Amino acid sequence: MDPEVARQAAIALGRWGTGAAVTMLMQRLKAVGTTIELEIEIVRALGWIGTAKALEALGHSLTLDHPSDRSILLSQEIVNILGRVTPDLKAAAAAILISGLQSNTPSFQHPRIRQLAALALGQLGAIQGLEPLIQLLADADLGVRLHTITALKQVGTPETIYQQLQAHLAAVNLSAALHQGITEALKEW
Repeated sequence: MDPEVARQAAIALGRWGTGAAVTMLMQRLKAVGTTIELEIEIVRALGWIGTAKALEALGHSLTLDHPSDRSILLSQEIVNILGRVTPDLKAAAAAILISGLQSNTPSFQHPRIRQLAALALGQLGAIQGLEPLIQLLADADLGVRLHTITALKQVGTPETIYQQLQAHLAAVNLSAALHQGITEALKEW
């Protein structure tokens, strides 16, 4: 198959925007021999469709990958798309991101994906992401912690987030890493 024809077909299906288009795009995404460039174009087309079914397909794609450079590129694109969904899909997108952060999914083991997931939750203004974001403050990767602090500033009012961080800091069974992460975050308020 000619790569440019395949790319244009993915774009056309994305603009078509039907359930059948989502099904066809997902079939091609899962097909053996699909190039990373086409996979990214398919993911973008699913994002363009912007329906609950397309969002579900993106979430499914995010959890099926293997820890490779190729899957990290695809996962980055998916997480970026999830952070920019329409208002009616924000809760569903946040649920996908939260589920990924709380899972052992290979892509979420990569620091760059956790950074982007934190930022996406912030972009969504997802208050339901507050607890997973606070937990990310214990991440071993400094970049993840810094992106998480940025995201926390977007999910609620500064006063609310400060109070939540203070409440967590007062918890009895707080790990040393989380205590340090929350302390770092509080310096930003």
